[in-house]
Amino acid sequence: MAKTKKEALFTSIGYGDLSDDALEIALTSAGLDGSEPFTKDDVKDIEIASIPVLESLLGITSERESQFTVTRSYEGLKMRLLLLAGRYGRKDIIDAFSSVPKISSVRGRTGRALW
Repeated sequence: MAKTKKEALFTSIGYGDLSDDALEIALTSAGLDGSEPFTKDDVKDIEIASIPVLESLLGITSERESQFTVTRSYEGLKMRLLLLAGRYGRKDIIDAFSSVPKISSVRGRTGRALW
């Protein structure tokens, strides 16, 4: 049986505790129908759709409900996100994780840009 795009997205993200709603929102935002069959031509679209979900998971590395606890590796999420960001030209994500501050302009005492 072939995987659907929704199942492919779930696999691409790599965490087993995602809600159907989170997957549906990511697919809809990317303009994809989760019930359609997944093909090798869909890999790029699915991986790009997983980026916002991975970003949202960064803020929640542990969840607990009753006796069930889910723990995610911040570094693992970060590395997956950086891999996809590099693969698909998302310099904004790469820059956000860079430890080197970026200087966009410098102003002198008069308020004029020095470059």
